[in-house]
Amino acid sequence: MSSLAQHTCMFFGLRMGIRLRVGFCSLVYQKMLRLSARFEDAAVFLPYLFTVPIEIIASLIFVYSLIGFASFFVLFGLIFFMILQSIFGKKFGKLRGKTVKFRDERVRTTSDMFAGILVVKLYAWEKAFAAQVEKERVDELKNIKKSSIIKAINDSLFFTATALIAAFPLLAFYFMGGVFNASIVFGTITIIANLRLTLTKFFAMAIQLGSEALISAARLQEFLLLGEISLKKHSLPSGVQADKSDEFVNSDVVMYMKNASFDWSDPDNNEQLSDSKLILSGINLQIRKGISLGVCGPVGCGKSALASAIMGEMNLVSGSFGIREAILADGSKPTPLKIAYCSQIPWIISGTIKENILFSSEFNQEWFDTVINACELRSDIEAFPNGINTLIGERGVMLSGGQKARLAIARAVYYDADLYNDPLSAVDAKVGRGLFENLIKNLLLSSKSYGEYRKFPAAVILFSHQLQFIKSCNEVLVLINGKINNFGTFNEAIKNNTQNVEFINAMEKFFYSEEVESEVTQVLELNGTNSLQIPSANDVEKGFSDFEKGDIKTELKMEEKAVGSVPTKTYLNYFSNGVSYTQAVILLVVLLIGQISAMLIDYWLSLWADSSIPDQKRQGVLNASVYSALVVFTLTELFLKMLNSVIRSPLNFFEVHPLGRILNRFSKDLSTADEMLPTTFFDFVQCVFQILGAIAICLIYLPYVVILLPFCGYFFFLIRKYYVSSSRQIKRLDSITRSPVYSQIPVTLEGLPTLRAFGAEDRSLANFNSLQNQNTRIFFAFIAAGRWLGIRLDMIVSIFLLAVMALCIILMQLSGLEAASIGLVITYTLQMLGYLQWYVTCLFIYVFNQRLICRATRQSAEVENQMVCVERILEYTNLIPEATDVTNDALPDDWPSKGEVNFNSLSLIYPGSTKEVLSNISVKFEAGQKIGIVGRTGSGKSSLLQALFRLVEPSNGNVVIDGINTLHISLMDLRSRISIIPQEPFCFKGTLRFNIDPFQHYSGEELWKVLEAVELKKLVESMPLKLESPVSEGGGNWSVGERQLMCLARAILRNTRLIVMDEATSSIVRNNRYCKMITKQILIKDLNTDSLVQNAIRSKTGLFADSTVVTIAHRLNTVIDFDKIMVLNNGRVVEFGSPYQMLMKESCTEDAYFKRMVDELGVEAKISLLKIAKEKEFNKN
Repeated sequence: MSSLAQHTCMFFGLRMGIRLRVGFCSLVYQKMLRLSARFEDAAVFLPYLFTVPIEIIASLIFVYSLIGFASFFVLFGLIFFMILQSIFGKKFGKLRGKTVKFRDERVRTTSDMFAGILVVKLYAWEKAFAAQVEKERVDELKNIKKSSIIKAINDSLFFTATALIAAFPLLAFYFMGGVFNASIVFGTITIIANLRLTLTKFFAMAIQLGSEALISAARLQEFLLLGEISLKKHSLPSGVQADKSDEFVNSDVVMYMKNASFDWSDPDNNEQLSDSKLILSGINLQIRKGISLGVCGPVGCGKSALASAIMGEMNLVSGSFGIREAILADGSKPTPLKIAYCSQIPWIISGTIKENILFSSEFNQEWFDTVINACELRSDIEAFPNGINTLIGERGVMLSGGQKARLAIARAVYYDADLYNDPLSAVDAKVGRGLFENLIKNLLLSSKSYGEYRKFPAAVILFSHQLQFIKSCNEVLVLINGKINNFGTFNEAIKNNTQNVEFINAMEKFFYSEEVESEVTQVLELNGTNSLQIPSANDVEKGFSDFEKGDIKTELKMEEKAVGSVPTKTYLNYFSNGVSYTQAVILLVVLLIGQISAMLIDYWLSLWADSSIPDQKRQGVLNASVYSALVVFTLTELFLKMLNSVIRSPLNFFEVHPLGRILNRFSKDLSTADEMLPTTFFDFVQCVFQILGAIAICLIYLPYVVILLPFCGYFFFLIRKYYVSSSRQIKRLDSITRSPVYSQIPVTLEGLPTLRAFGAEDRSLANFNSLQNQNTRIFFAFIAAGRWLGIRLDMIVSIFLLAVMALCIILMQLSGLEAASIGLVITYTLQMLGYLQWYVTCLFIYVFNQRLICRATRQSAEVENQMVCVERILEYTNLIPEATDVTNDALPDDWPSKGEVNFNSLSLIYPGSTKEVLSNISVKFEAGQKIGIVGRTGSGKSSLLQALFRLVEPSNGNVVIDGINTLHISLMDLRSRISIIPQEPFCFKGTLRFNIDPFQHYSGEELWKVLEAVELKKLVESMPLKLESPVSEGGGNWSVGERQLMCLARAILRNTRLIVMDEATSSIVRNNRYCKMITKQILIKDLNTDSLVQNAIRSKTGLFADSTVVTIAHRLNTVIDFDKIMVLNNGRVVEFGSPYQMLMKESCTEDAYFKRMVDELGVEAKISLLKIAKEKEFNKN
């Protein structure tokens, strides 16, 4: 009955714990959506805080019946024991808090590193980040080691508890004149032994887990009390007005701001801010339906802040701000106003093309077709292997940048919003021009209706430095230093303010002839509606088809799930990490000595002798020391192997394995290997010795028990085998279903502004709850299986105990078996029962927990279950690395000294594919030349970059830099000697200094010079922490333009002879003295002075004057004045030479690709581009 009641209590406690965990996870996720546990375990054991005192009272009554008044001395033993537990509990609680802190920091750094793994590899920063993670891991392991010692010492109390507590009443009984006999001694010990499990384990765990629950509660409270934004539909935080405002008298007005000032402070903080601390100040504007508003201004002027303010992401400090809640059509009911947002870096969810566009909206075929045509996605979708049902991977990793941008726009348009916030921020000029005409003008701003969709013209806000968009907008807003400099039409902006004329002229000349640019770049992004028709050979027509436009490089790899038992090899690999055979033998000897000493104590008790309690306690300390040392050795080695293996894996590994899946290994699985498995295995081995000792005692005094043991062992093995075969697979399913939950959180954090703008918080929460419920169902199946096992094992042991007692009675009658011997046999049989109960009681609590909680599960089945985590970790310790990390020959310190690059018959095939994305490329970049590479999406531009950096190994040929074959040098040497400025700037959590110089190779003076060169010095000087100013995860607290400038600073700081730019200036609005870093073709001295634009100067005065610069261009005007341009198509070089020479070819010539592209643009564009190319050619000569 006791066993049945205990397991029932455990089952309901675990079920309540699951509900607490799910509830808190959902609450935290909801809180995360509004942002400006340990409870599942505690729920199981907290009832013992109330039941243990009752059990103590009942035990006292029974002991009183044996030894009278001396029984009250049991309380002294209990108090003494509880004081010891309290001391260890407090110490453990402090260590636990530190461990959690260090672990959180390590997982956060690991997540940040793998999220930006492309940047880490391109900059050869693997060692810097690995060192940072290792440092945090060392701090974590120090606390784990200390905690392990506390746990092991506390665990030793479990085995001394009976003798320790029983000593007080028995000694008192002796000094009171009592006479010992077997029934008194063993009766007292047996009753107190029954207290041992609940008092030393369950009650201690209730205190321990209760303290951990308080720590978790405090962390949750701190998180839940953070400032929030309002998630009320179609409204914003306090101060925002609704339709009753006078501003909405005009039915066309959908949004207004009146003397509005914003900042990023906590809205619950009533502290008054000075004007200098405001991000946006005194904003006055109205947005009307059917109107497009263009917002422009220099870097840091407040464009991104204004976009955030419109979506309610910022705190309204003063003034008023209103968004119309509904739009009323003639003769129809009000329609709720909807806002869509397209961020500058497209936010893509893991799933299919269709799921990304629908975003949980209902599917309408006609409207869907209209949207994908307007967003120029038709040809891409037709080229995808599964059309709209093609899986695109986590964060759209399988798509090009342009495809991701158009997909994000399609999502916004399908949402049928009435206010579009920055829809063209992430597309290039050519695509943007087509979208502006076909999508914005002809669809969004049109009054044409599409059934249930687009009943009203929308309002569109463009935040852009692409001037052709700004010119074409109905209204223009110029922001300077967080204030509106001008608001009106484009002509009014120029007419009313001389400063604006200078700004616009500078922008016009810098983004030279945007109409020309947008047309020239159609070679970069061909599509079905604006395809470039070139009258040439069949292979040319084939080359400009949709080859690879929607080609998926790599299919997303499903997470593997092993089946069957954990292989013996896994155990051997685990124990071989940091543990020698000598250490293993020492541990077994220590355990053997401990068990023998315990048996001798009970033997002497049976002879009415004293027991040496201190000796046994010292044995527990010795066990703790040996155990904790082995734990740290093993975990250190295992973690380092996994970290180094993953970080050195090829880029393809991170494309096919979602971030959440990888983090699962470094968080949950590693935590189990850290804390649960070592404790579990230690207790399992220890319990093997204890059970063997109990059996030995029984055999010595009751040899006939050998008849019962085979039957008991057989049924135990049968039930264990049946259970393990199921629970092991359930454990693997848990690991797999947990990965999507981990993946959902960082994806949600990245897309919070988009989610809020779409009003998709509920849908996102529902998706998270669905993923969590799927994982919870597996968890529930596991604990249900555990209760099933527990009851059956207890039944077997109870029957065995009953049989042993029956044998004792029979033998006492037949052979005169002494009472002392019977007492000893029954005591050890009860211990066996207690051990087995404990194995099962704790078995199912620890499998899914990451934190340090208790002794262990003490059951061989649990060892195998937890070895699944080791199996998954070891899987990541044997990954195929990128390439050898050793340079064959000594590399000169100044390599590359010239920057000469030779591609020799280079071909490239992506892993898992058979199609060549680069085919037999042979070309030479002379030292110091400025090379532009052009080609539409899928032409091979990015593939060439990957081949240069050996992100993918060539299938044929090689790349030679300054006479050295890059295949013969280490990746660290190669990538650290080349600078790259990526298209999408990525920053890591840490400081500004760490993001620019993670190895700390450069002095502060050098860093300040670089910041001055990229126009960030003034901004950084204004920050309190200067170079140590914080950078949040992904660089979210810096604008995209500022992050791009950081990337430029990295390249300048390296000062290498070979620099690669992937349209790096696309995110930068040139302000003040920021110039074009490559050729210095245009220098904007100061947009706020009379001298705005200087004449083009020669590249020898540029920052990279002596370096070879390779630019992957999405806009031809950025490379038209380069030394040479290489045209890629279908993975081949179809033309390579100086722009002027290529333009001078006859259009009818078969290889005049570049010439025909320019001819298609019209006479004016042709003359303009030819003029720039000619100037460059003659200046060169």
